[in-house]
Amino acid sequence: MNSIPTSLELLKNSCTHIDNALTKDLKLAHKSSESILTNPADSYFGDRQIIYKKRTITLPDALFEQYDSLQCKCFMGLFPEINRAWITIDHRLFLWNFEDGSDFYVFEGQEQVIVSVGLVKPIPGVFVDGIEYIILLATPIEIIFLGVAFDEPHNPRSELTLYLTHMSIPSDNVSMTSIVGTSNGRIFMCGNNGHIY
Repeated sequence: MNSIPTSLELLKNSCTHIDNALTKDLKLAHKSSESILTNPADSYFGDRQIIYKKRTITLPDALFEQYDSLQCKCFMGLFPEINRAWITIDHRLFLWNFEDGSDFYVFEGQEQVIVSVGLVKPIPGVFVDGIEYIILLATPIEIIFLGVAFDEPHNPRSELTLYLTHMSIPSDNVSMTSIVGTSNGRIFMCGNNGHIY
């Protein structure tokens, strides 16, 4: 007659299974120490890709002080095209070089809470030649265009400068949830009302 496993035995079996899975993960991490993404055939995840942490990059210390003053919203993300991480705290945008934490930049040139941020290529000929990208700041009232230039042209690792373009479009109280652009300067935004703009 088979005995019914107790809760303690089930818990021990679960712990053993998790320990075995973690050990297998560590072995796979050592095998693929040169790449971040792998897809090993012998993985217990099947055909899913496994992501491994290569290094940890901490947030700049100045952000922690600013975060303590948060009143409404905070969003963050990466702009890999320009080697920058960004975070918004209410109406302020913070950018910094995510490779080494340098070139910390703060934009506070508007008063509305930022609900979304996007990086797009400008339409050729609309801005001066030094503007290589446009950062779009979406608020519930408007979408603001900021020009992005670098100290060394076409080198996103060099120091960044943001320029007010005095261009904006009304958002008509629609909060944009996502902003993307095409290589030829077209901009698409998803609104929280389900529409694409």
